[in-house]
Amino acid sequence: MSTTENIIHNNSNKCCKCSEVIKGEMIVLTEEEKFHKECFKCEQCNCEMSSFYVSSDKKRLCKDCNDKKSSVDCNKCKKPILGSKLTDNSGKVYHVDCFSCEQCSCKIDGAYFIRNELPYCAKCNEELKKEQAANNSREIGKCFQCKKSILNSTPMVIVTPEEKYHKNCLKCFKCKQEIEGQFQVLDNIASKHYVCMKCN
Repeated sequence: MSTTENIIHNNSNKCCKCSEVIKGEMIVLTEEEKFHKECFKCEQCNCEMSSFYVSSDKKRLCKDCNDKKSSVDCNKCKKPILGSKLTDNSGKVYHVDCFSCEQCSCKIDGAYFIRNELPYCAKCNEELKKEQAANNSREIGKCFQCKKSILNSTPMVIVTPEEKYHKNCLKCFKCKQEIEGQFQVLDNIASKHYVCMKCN
């Protein structure tokens, strides 16, 4: 009787890894899954584990291997992110220290903007906006008043095809204020004496 009990007891305490009977300290996962402490190892790196994680492919992994397996690559340095991470407005992830402006490389810790799927700080974004506006601008003539170029991106008033003004250059002949809205010709079109509706 005691021999049978002893055999049953020994069989129930067989190590799932080495199939030897476990005497002393053991790791018990379920009634069927028992291990010698030294046999309970990460299925990736083979190091001993005191705790474990189960991966999507059902492997038991240590914390380091689990972090590597479940990590994503940083959009900037392309290395795995194991700890804290930042996600930008377009869903891309970065190491906290890698989240920097694409133009000036300064670390972004405030407002930022996404251009062509890359982050830019507020200062560089403003500079790029001005540069883009300048590149998209073209001259459409000279101002009849100040004789300087009028760009298609600036506010203007066109009286005739030959007579164009920067908006702030078209002023009332009487009150000398910038003309807003409608205006009248004081004598005739050749006089260029335009007056605002208040002074008419």
